[in-house]
Amino acid sequence: MVILTPVQNRIDRPKISVEFFPPKDDAGESKLWLTLTQFQAIKLDCASVTYGAGGSTRDRTIRIGQEIT
Repeated sequence: MVILTPVQNRIDRPKISVEFFPPKDDAGESKLWLTLTQFQAIKLDCASVTYGAGGSTRDRTIRIGQEIT
């Protein structure tokens, strides 16, 4: 899991977390980055990328997890 912003003891709003499936191709990855950009408006506290059970998207998943900020 990659923390987008430090989770503090904020009680002013609920914590918001999302989990994404790893995209299988470049088109899916483009959609993922667009979606993450759109989520900035609601100020996510946390986002994670599911690690595929078959391992076919392993390298992409690791890279995306490292790039989410």
